Amino acid sequence: MCHTLEAAYKCQGVSLLPLPQSSQSGKIGEGAPEIMQKRAEHEPLRQENEGKLSKLLAFPEDHQYKVMYVKPTFFFRLLVLSLIMEEITSRVEFTNLKCMPVDKDIAEFDYCTLKAINRTYKYVSGKLKLYKIPITKVKVNFGLFKRFNGYKPFLYNQTIDACYFLNHQKSNPVAKYFYDIIRGITNVNHSCPYNHDIVVDRLSTEIVNHHLTKVLAYPDGDYMLESRWILNDIPSAVIQVYVSLS
Repeated sequence: MCHTLEAAYKCQGVSLLPLPQSSQSGKIGEGAPEIMQKRAEHEPLRQENEGKLSKLLAFPEDHQYKVMYVKPTFFFRLLVLSLIMEEITSRVEFTNLKCMPVDKDIAEFDYCTLKAINRTYKYVSGKLKLYKIPITKVKVNFGLFKRFNGYKPFLYNQTIDACYFLNHQKSNPVAKYFYDIIRGITNVNHSCPYNHDIVVDRLSTEIVNHHLTKVLAYPDGDYMLESRWILNDIPSAVIQVYVSLS
């Protein structure tokens, strides 16, 4: 750092002149003509050095030091702004989960849970036990609802042949969008027939948030995704997932 006088000279490339030595007698007053001569010889360099030092000591107004102080302030403000923007980015929160069997002779829920690990991390899990297997026909009616003085249909309401869809996923982009949300955490990853129970294991808010804010953004609000499952031509179960996007 250049906060001392000697260091300031060195930082600016100022040559420090050695003090002229008196004669070897060491007596006071001796060597004075030599000192005066040296001062005269180095007067131009002294004036140059004083000019450099004057600029250096005024470092709050110097451009070099302005950059040194402004840059950290600028990047600090940029960092704070980015953290604020991240904090106010839309986030999904599960608010409720309902799983309702329609025909218990066909299927029944072993569990259907919404768990909160902490203030920001929640997940849902469910298991639908199938009593009459194999299931060779599966139709799913799914609809998205948004709350406007009650939940009203919003954008999508479709009925698909799930057996056909799982073999031809590109045939229905809307169904694929919603299926991709659970693709990695369910055993519904093949077409019919089904000889096993249906499981969705830990569908987290992070997964849903990514799809509802990054893949295809939705406006803030309260939503409900309802799916009605028709197994072997028999209405069997209804699942309602409630989320808040804010």
